[in-house]
Amino acid sequence: MAFFTNLTCTLFSEAEETTNADGTPIYEIKAVTSPQGEAIPIILMVDQKTETGAFLKQLAELTKKKQAARVLITGVIQLIPPQKNDAKEITKGPKLLVYVAGARRISTDVKQQPEQAIVMGDGYSSPCTDFEDKTKRKPEVYVSSGNESLKEAGAWSSQVHLIADVATKEVAELFKTTPDGTEVYFVGNLFRSKGTYNERNYDNLKISCVFAQDTNRVKTRGGKRSKNVSMSSQLSDEFESNDSVATTMSVEELASQASISLADF
Repeated sequence: MAFFTNLTCTLFSEAEETTNADGTPIYEIKAVTSPQGEAIPIILMVDQKTETGAFLKQLAELTKKKQAARVLITGVIQLIPPQKNDAKEITKGPKLLVYVAGARRISTDVKQQPEQAIVMGDGYSSPCTDFEDKTKRKPEVYVSSGNESLKEAGAWSSQVHLIADVATKEVAELFKTTPDGTEVYFVGNLFRSKGTYNERNYDNLKISCVFAQDTNRVKTRGGKRSKNVSMSSQLSDEFESNDSVATTMSVEELASQASISLADF
């Protein structure tokens, strides 16, 4: 499970050479997006040895000349919640991590190309209930991808708060009725919810869903959390589990079963 994005952002810094959680050399570039007014900080992560990495590195160098560069990004996204101190006070707002797959430059004029931050994916849901009446469900759910952090080995991505878009009654009904732990697919628009409630500040990233669909898969409670292994280790012959059907079938056998050949591509 993972969350994917298609978003616009303005580059905010030069590219910094570092490595990801797997030890792969990447560039990190700070950026910002404002899809619904409130600015959201982003850390773009892109492989150094790719055309997209070279492109973004050169584009980010424009920041040295105080020039703005705006891009449309596609990739894997993780939402990072705000940092809080022991008194539950917010010390740093939320941000995004995006592992970039593709990028293209767009106009800095938002009237020509408006800001957008579309997020899609799936995860196991947890219902949201009314603050004063826990038996009353709201048209909102939390979903979790269960993936390891893109940036820090051993850390895990947090849950994402989905709310039903006001124009989609079907999504609202789904969020109010789907059982706890049910897998949910979704598409929606990311926004930053910031303000004060009961004299306490809040600052959260949420997704306003225009589409959602549940499945018959239900989360298994308990047990050991599965860990995403590095790309290099996935090349091993031991990747498939012993009870996997694929381990007993060659490429030729799979092609025969699917009635397809290389000539069909």
